[in-house]
Amino acid sequence: IKGYEENAVLVNAGSRHEVKYPSGISHFLEKLAFSSTAQFGSKDEILLTLEKHGGICDCQSSRDTTMFAISAEVKGLETMVNLLADVVLQPRLTAYRDNTVGLPRFSPAENVEKIDQRLLHSFLRNYYTPDRLVLAGVGVDHEQLVEYANRYLLGVTPVWGPGKLTDVDQSVSQYTGGIVKVEKDMTDVSLGPTPIPELSHIMIGLESCSFLVSTFYNHTNCFQLLIALGSAV
Repeated sequence: IKGYEENAVLVNAGSRHEVKYPSGISHFLEKLAFSSTAQFGSKDEILLTLEKHGGICDCQSSRDTTMFAISAEVKGLETMVNLLADVVLQPRLTAYRDNTVGLPRFSPAENVEKIDQRLLHSFLRNYYTPDRLVLAGVGVDHEQLVEYANRYLLGVTPVWGPGKLTDVDQSVSQYTGGIVKVEKDMTDVSLGPTPIPELSHIMIGLESCSFLVSTFYNHTNCFQLLIALGSAV
């Protein structure tokens, strides 16, 4: 859209890096994103800042990446980069226990009580490092983006503070294949008077290259053409 820009910080960290942590940390961080930071005291303050520039925000985590994204008017580029930097490096992680994010949606129920501020900061210290961060922009002036990245992302002490990296997972993904079957009784779950019908969901996973490989998009585009499912990969 003319006059609008999109910026995102991509982190090479996701659920696959939780080998030495309780499962669910990346999901917690995803749901806590854009809630409160050192500069922005509440989610309302963040949303008001976005609103001034016609902006929206989102955070999505996957197995190997986490993305913090903002779309807003080009004239608000510096403010948006500053906000992104604060969200990534200076999040306040003290209020999740009374939030719906504390519910065991993707994390096993037994792990919810284990995930506290100390564990979240430990994960961030180990995996939200400069060599794992990428700031990307679409529809923006490159030199301006670099200037604001240097101003708000470089030389900033993150909220989790300095410290040595510990227990960083260096394992390589091992494709094992096989069949996994999960049966779930949904007869007592319904959004209305009609119960949910009996359904079968089938997902097929194939081994592929890492998103860090330069030919990643060549592989995925080729696979999309073969299976004719658009952006399903």
